[in-house]
Amino acid sequence: GTNVSCLVLSSLALTLPTIFSCIPETTAEDGVMLSRIISLVMGFVYVAFLVFQLRTHADLFVGEENEDEEEVDLAVSTSICMLFGTTLCVAYCSEFLVDSIEGVSSQYGLPSAFIGLILLPIVGNAAEHT
Repeated sequence: GTNVSCLVLSSLALTLPTIFSCIPETTAEDGVMLSRIISLVMGFVYVAFLVFQLRTHADLFVGEENEDEEEVDLAVSTSICMLFGTTLCVAYCSEFLVDSIEGVSSQYGLPSAFIGLILLPIVGNAAEHT
């Protein structure tokens, strides 16, 4: 409901200045003014949504109260060591990934920005959901 409405509004807020700049006889100053007005509207909507979610309709967003507390299976020191080791592995793999972007870019004729901003987030998101 309300989350989808906020998402649609933000999508429109991102596309409106772009579409406005394609209209003939508009200046860059007009585009900046439109962006500022949209940012004020978006800020107001965000604050209104927070008031809606946290004050006026807080009961709609409360989780179930019958949730049982999970037992802790790992010691804090073990958890920290695992987190540190996982971080090292991810950093090591990321180095290879970043180093390969230039080669893939030149081999397939794709801009590096496209690979970094479009392809990598899609692949990373797909990996999260498998």
